[in-house]
Amino acid sequence: MTVIAMSRREIDQMQVLRDVMARHIAVRDAAQLLRMTRRQVFRILKKFRQRGPEALVSSRRGKPSNRSYPPAVRAEALALIRSNAARPRACSRSVDARSDGRSAAAQLDQLRRAARCLTSSDTQPSI
Repeated sequence: MTVIAMSRREIDQMQVLRDVMARHIAVRDAAQLLRMTRRQVFRILKKFRQRGPEALVSSRRGKPSNRSYPPAVRAEALALIRSNAARPRACSRSVDARSDGRSAAAQLDQLRRAARCLTSSDTQPSI
């Protein structure tokens, strides 16, 4: 007897398909329970009859994603993120719009510093 690791969804599918095979519920009701079409229920029911519970387990389980990046690209991206996160900020990006008793010239000066900070090449991410 082999042990099959199944998700909760796959176990629920198996129970519903067993009920369909035992004629306790109709295919239409099984489709509603499984949130799929009747055609899909017939398709997985056929696979379930041929191969048993392991037919319900995803064949992609344990394999890397088709959309994953190569390990070298991932390592380089993480290194860039870590190096930029550890670097202290050259300027403060927060701009307080309230006056707090400061003169208009002081407020304008703060806005100019923030604008220079935002347009400087130090703060732009390097790719």
